Amino acid sequence: MILAVPALAALIVLHGAPLTTHHVPTILLALHVSLLAAPPLFYTHGVSAVAWRGLVSLNVGGVDEVVAAAAGALVGAWVGAVPIPLDWDREWQRWPVTVVAGAYGGWAVGKFAGRTMQSGVLGNWGNAALQKRSAVVDTVHQGAGADKIE
Repeated sequence: MILAVPALAALIVLHGAPLTTHHVPTILLALHVSLLAAPPLFYTHGVSAVAWRGLVSLNVGGVDEVVAAAAGALVGAWVGAVPIPLDWDREWQRWPVTVVAGAYGGWAVGKFAGRTMQSGVLGNWGNAALQKRSAVVDTVHQGAGADKIE
């Protein structure tokens, strides 16, 4: 998680954050986003390179609650930057207040959407995809010699 902060801070600057000023707020924004996304992903998917390669390429099948929440946090942070340039000169428009609020809102929406897909409310798509992902993760764990976690 701590390793993700510099990478996220660089990504945030590449997406338009101030480069020469506001260093501490940008690093704190990266810390907020990494706290929302990284620990649940590592807890759920482990540290296997094969599992993460499949997760990043979206080849493991399906979007579970944790992946949807992490994606929601990233998209929410991106959408949260919309009110900043509106030039209303309000305190809540300062960097990175709206982006942090957008990240938390996007995380909540993504978590709800992932849980909805997981529960099968949208049909069998979510359940079939999760079964495929579970089979891939089990194969990776068995191939590494680890015991199957029930």
